[in-house]
Amino acid sequence: MVDAEGHDGVATPDDVARHFSTDTSFWLDLEALGNEDLSDFCRALQLPAELVDIVAHGRPRSWFAPTETAVVVSLRWVTGTDWRASHGASYLNMVLTDRFLLTVHATACEPLGRALRSIDARQDQDGRELGPHLLFLILDSLIDSFKPLLLAIDDRLGEVQLEMLQGGAPEVHDELVNMLGVLTDGIQEFGWYSHDLEDIAADLDGLPGMRPDSHAHLEQHRKRVTRMKENAREIREEAKDALSHYSASVAGRQAVVINGLTIVATVFLPLSFITGYFGMNFTILTSHAQTTLWSFILLAVLVPLGSVALSLSLIHRMVRRLGLNRLSEPPP
Repeated sequence: MVDAEGHDGVATPDDVARHFSTDTSFWLDLEALGNEDLSDFCRALQLPAELVDIVAHGRPRSWFAPTETAVVVSLRWVTGTDWRASHGASYLNMVLTDRFLLTVHATACEPLGRALRSIDARQDQDGRELGPHLLFLILDSLIDSFKPLLLAIDDRLGEVQLEMLQGGAPEVHDELVNMLGVLTDGIQEFGWYSHDLEDIAADLDGLPGMRPDSHAHLEQHRKRVTRMKENAREIREEAKDALSHYSASVAGRQAVVINGLTIVATVFLPLSFITGYFGMNFTILTSHAQTTLWSFILLAVLVPLGSVALSLSLIHRMVRRLGLNRLSEPPP
């Protein structure tokens, strides 16, 4: 718990209840609490049942919405640059009232630490600002947590494009598809959250816990969300282009294989007619076992050998004439 005078320390539900009875504002951060402990703190804060449910279970997406007594925010954040591990969503739930700011999260939240260090650096003689200024400072820090992840995806896309110049491994397709999934989820998340910010912008002054200068904080936060969404959209377009180039490269290699198989099938087509004829006229072989059978066996041995030799010669000549070996080389 952090109060406006700068006191920062661990608090119990009884400590919170005593502080709630005073007129000073405070920030209470709850991390990885069980349902029973969380309920004790909610009772100390005198939260209504609807807010307790939001704090305990959150929402399936990022959102910003007012209630009769508070402003409730749930925003997604990420840690690190491993985009493969970003499918598991981590949300920070926040409740802002005229008396306090409550933050609840299931795991350690690095953006919260950055926000606290930032507000410590701006602290003046009047103490800490723990109202809407801190709320939007935390929200900005949560949005900024996506920046390293997007940069890592952008760098990886550059590496993938270089790999495709040398042919590209089959795993590249799945990697690009996973990238597109991560980027699309992020863009949708930012889009829903941006709509919520637009909906409450006109009535911001009348919301619980807000102040006259909150409009400037909200507008700055909206611009930050919009920039992050546009950056994610641009990187997604790069990923789509890379996937299209990979598909075109695979289609070119498949065309080379099909052309080669067509040559082989053309050479062996007469042999298929011969074997098919004797296969459908099996009585001829059985009726003339001493003559026709041995002739067929000799034919079955010599024709494949001759066909193989002829095929190799024709394939080599057609490859040189058509330049198929150059099609398989990567473009300069």
